[in-house]
Amino acid sequence: MTIFVGNHNLMKTTILTFVTLLLAGIASSQNQDLNSSDISNSETTILVDTNRVEVMKNSEKCEEGQLDAEMYHKRLGRHFLYGIIGGPIAVIGSFIASPTPESGRETILLSDNQDLFRDPTYRSCYTDEARTQHGIMGLAGWSTWLLILLAVL
Repeated sequence: MTIFVGNHNLMKTTILTFVTLLLAGIASSQNQDLNSSDISNSETTILVDTNRVEVMKNSEKCEEGQLDAEMYHKRLGRHFLYGIIGGPIAVIGSFIASPTPESGRETILLSDNQDLFRDPTYRSCYTDEARTQHGIMGLAGWSTWLLILLAVL
């Protein structure tokens, strides 16, 4: 089997049952007929769009960054207190801050994606998710302060 990648490098590999099923699936999704001779022929050609593959990789990295921030980057109670004490200044500060995977102790200890910590896509998605969580908790703290103020008055 010959696989043409976007930059026209060739990679030779053997046909496995999985690849055979994959070829049949690709052909059927593109409304093309795939003959049994094409499957059994070791010179079946697949064209791969490297831009699409790269986008898929980036979206996976982004999902991993978001999940890691959601699961491991805590400090939410602290930002709730900041919202109570600092009000809108704390909320703005939460949305401006740039939390990184290295700044979360649990992220460093528990994340399986430590090899992605330097990847710009992963870092950007991680930072955005952690920033959003902190901002929401700051808003919740500020709202609590306002509700207490209204209850007292």
